[in-house]
Amino acid sequence: MELSEAILKRRSIRSFKSDSVSDHQLLRLLEAARWAPSGGNRQLWKFITVRNAKMIRAIKMFAEGLYGWPPLIIVACSKKGESIATLDIGMATENILLTATDLGLGGCPVASFSEEPIKTLLGVPEEYRIVLLVSIGRMD
Repeated sequence: MELSEAILKRRSIRSFKSDSVSDHQLLRLLEAARWAPSGGNRQLWKFITVRNAKMIRAIKMFAEGLYGWPPLIIVACSKKGESIATLDIGMATENILLTATDLGLGGCPVASFSEEPIKTLLGVPEEYRIVLLVSIGRMD
């Protein structure tokens, strides 16, 4: 798929088929995030992947903006106190979403969630904050 086609086809998808996201697809998504620009190339991010249905169910209890039942959630975190890191996460997320489109997947960035309970569930280190949850899956 041409980049311009992926840009035009990308939509925020909130309803997913139960099909899992393959390891190969997951690696492609994370590789796309890794190649996003970051201030000073410092890459002050951490991406946590969640594919366990029980953990996704638990996260949904604290994420009012997370609709549907995605088979994958990518939790995008940045180092606390680094304001440029939020912009970096935005660019990495766009790379993830465009790559998802190219792979025939859909996704949606979610910013409405309660951070502390999700940090506890996932064991996110104290020096990081959760910026976005990115739901990913095959479109319903």
